[in-house]
Amino acid sequence: MKKNKIIIPLIAASALAATSCSDWDDHFDAAGLQSTAEVSVYNGDIVSYMRNTGEVSNMSALYERNGIYSQITPGQEYSFIVCDNSVYDATQIANDSIYARYSVSNMNLAPSLLTDGFGIHTLSGKSIWVHQTNNQVTLDDYNIRKVAKTDNGYIYYISNILPVRQSVYEYIQSLDDQNYSYFKRLVSTYEERWFDREHSQVIGNDPVNGNTLYDSIFVTRNTLMDRYTADGQATWNMRDEKYNSTLFVPTNQQIEKAVNDACDSIPVWLNREPTAADTAKFQQWIVKACFVDRKLDAEAVSPNAHDFDCVGGYCQIIDKQNDKTYYTSEDVAHWKPSLQLANTSSVTHLSNGNAYRLDNLKIPNHVTIYRVKSRFYELWNAMNANQKRDYFTWSHWTSPLIIND
Repeated sequence: MKKNKIIIPLIAASALAATSCSDWDDHFDAAGLQSTAEVSVYNGDIVSYMRNTGEVSNMSALYERNGIYSQITPGQEYSFIVCDNSVYDATQIANDSIYARYSVSNMNLAPSLLTDGFGIHTLSGKSIWVHQTNNQVTLDDYNIRKVAKTDNGYIYYISNILPVRQSVYEYIQSLDDQNYSYFKRLVSTYEERWFDREHSQVIGNDPVNGNTLYDSIFVTRNTLMDRYTADGQATWNMRDEKYNSTLFVPTNQQIEKAVNDACDSIPVWLNREPTAADTAKFQQWIVKACFVDRKLDAEAVSPNAHDFDCVGGYCQIIDKQNDKTYYTSEDVAHWKPSLQLANTSSVTHLSNGNAYRLDNLKIPNHVTIYRVKSRFYELWNAMNANQKRDYFTWSHWTSPLIIND
């Protein structure tokens, strides 16, 4: 096949679109890739390019021996993310088969699609995320050196071997039990296997009981952390790699101290001993606070950063007895970086976000004070007008009234 190289600085893509009436208009525009990489046009399909281009022979051999080429379907379009032989290093690839599928997408990814925050879904089921800083676009954290356009897709050359990163959920499962078993147990407390009727196939009827028989699909769901809109559209969960996330990881000792400190305040504020319900409420707040439904860099979680909300939205409630599903708004955990200290030097880059170990974890006072408020309501409702006047009075009032955690 003949290869025609057209050197096109991608930073000038908008100029190309403005002066051309060809199908290039569909691929490059002002919102597209800002890079100094070059684009070449190859008169042939993507497999032919890989097999006949010597500088990617190592990657081509990787695809060949792992059956990628045999999976290419006529009429389907693809994108390959490769590195040339000068930077290819087999010692950086832990698993050939996984890496081969991780660097191929069955999406025709024109440069104009590579905008900040875009996720490239790959054959491995994992996503490679596009980042843009100072007009430079990277795949994961690696620069794009050049791009080849073929008849059925694109080939992106990057500056290094892509690391096959764990997802947020995989990372949680991989945490060692000696230091993180408490956190793993809290997350799994809210998990359940659920029969997914919508995606299960009807295969007949039970002649004895008259029940419908399914080729059943069971999925894992988290009753506390899976998030939806009010009308039931999924918006986030920790298991799906299409959602970007930030994870905070507390140790066993940090959770124990946070819960114990919060429980110790109960006798002081409520004049009673803490109960199992108090402990459950504190543990639930920890789980909700450790997940953010977007990727945050180290600067955004540093002690001087602004406060932010964690995962918000609606929880799905499945009423099995009445065969109904509805959605309830969930209180959002509020993260104060100056109080909850993330170790920004310990960031772990994941396939769909970042994870930070913690140097300090504290359950905010308002999580405990909510029980004080309910107690005041009980007292108020039990009092007559004179008692309300005598006992519900303000002293040492300052304006504005500021309550710190």
